[in-house]
Amino acid sequence: MEKKFAKDLHFFKIFWIFICAAFLGSLTQIILNSVMQRHFIVSSGVVYGWFSVFWGSCAVLVTLLFHKMKTSRDFILIILGMIVCGIYQYFFHMIQEHIFGMRFDAASKFDVFNGRVNMLSCIIGGILVMFWIKDIYPVISNLIERIPPVIGNIISIIAVLAMAANLLATGAAMVRMKERHINPAQTTPMEIYLDLQYPDTFLIERMPNLRMVEIPKWRDEIPIHWEE
Repeated sequence: MEKKFAKDLHFFKIFWIFICAAFLGSLTQIILNSVMQRHFIVSSGVVYGWFSVFWGSCAVLVTLLFHKMKTSRDFILIILGMIVCGIYQYFFHMIQEHIFGMRFDAASKFDVFNGRVNMLSCIIGGILVMFWIKDIYPVISNLIERIPPVIGNIISIIAVLAMAANLLATGAAMVRMKERHINPAQTTPMEIYLDLQYPDTFLIERMPNLRMVEIPKWRDEIPIHWEE
């Protein structure tokens, strides 16, 4: 039998699903924001390239949870997708707040749970989950498995290292941005480099929906009456 590249839920397949969803999510945001603002607006979750970590990670999570439910009824996938999208949004935004002190989205009247969950996004996400599992993921999975194994492995290793470096640079830039708002003084060569390479103007231009938020204490996240 001919050996397939990234068969089933191989790590490389999961990685390319992340890349595809991250690019398509970022591209969709660019188109929508540009149409609404009537001029071209870059919308990305990383400092290099057009990739949305939010949509890429969400696609990976949905694939891992529901990839065997292709034959399920549409409304079941939609309901499950809405629930998963709501939980995912909450924890994704909570982690953003505690690590970076900011959030990469726009405030909306549909926000609930301290602004971390957007109900309209949950509904849209539930519908997208249904289409993803039934129509989009099978096509992408089949295309990935058609890549010659040797070429696929080489390209995947290079792409994984490049994206890891991209995410590391993005994380460092965002942490330094938070520090600049607290104490703008530069004390190390790394801080000087980050300030020159990734100033606030650069990050806000690439992430137009970036906004600072009040950071709650970790103990306040747990529903326990500590005083008692």
